[in-house]
Amino acid sequence: MTPTPSTPRPVTSTPVTPVVTPAPTVTQPIYLFDVRVGGSLLTKRSKLRVRFELTRATTVRFSIARSGSKKALSIWTTKGRSGANSVTIMRRLPTGRTLKPGSYKLSVGLTATATSSRSIRVR
Repeated sequence: MTPTPSTPRPVTSTPVTPVVTPAPTVTQPIYLFDVRVGGSLLTKRSKLRVRFELTRATTVRFSIARSGSKKALSIWTTKGRSGANSVTIMRRLPTGRTLKPGSYKLSVGLTATATSSRSIRVR
């Protein structure tokens, strides 16, 4: 048997589909603003209403410390929605701790360092 010369195959190019890069999405930064505290803790059954607004839904961090103290007595978080939000705080905090009479600082923030704080009194 004699080898037969092989015939070259024609080269066919397949069309290459271009890769489309999606446009980058710009996410709006999250801001906490317009923090207001209403009500009082003058009696055992009284309530404080903390109102605030958010630009996007996120977790909000609350902390309560004695006035003049740097160490927080209680820290908890709650889910906030975009727009106006309201949280009710009683003498017994969501962490189970009960506030004794005195002056306290209530801090509301998105992180441990970025906060807005208000002074409250418990009698």
